[in-house]
Amino acid sequence: MTGASDIAAETARFRDRIRAACRLTVNGRPMYVIAPGGRPFATIEISTAGGRVTRITLQSARTEDRFDAPGPPNTL
Repeated sequence: MTGASDIAAETARFRDRIRAACRLTVNGRPMYVIAPGGRPFATIEISTAGGRVTRITLQSARTEDRFDAPGPPNTL
């Protein structure tokens, strides 16, 4: 999906799950993980440039994903 309006509408639909996301490093990259019941369901990667969000990538968690403790607080 592309465009601020579409992204805002999609985010609103999933706000409860997004609120429950935790910050982790996934495959060496800082992301948020939605893990209901402690089982990874999806990852959220947020890209920024010039202080603005340029891309939000949401994808299903995969069995081969490696989850680690997050890096320093300023990495996301």
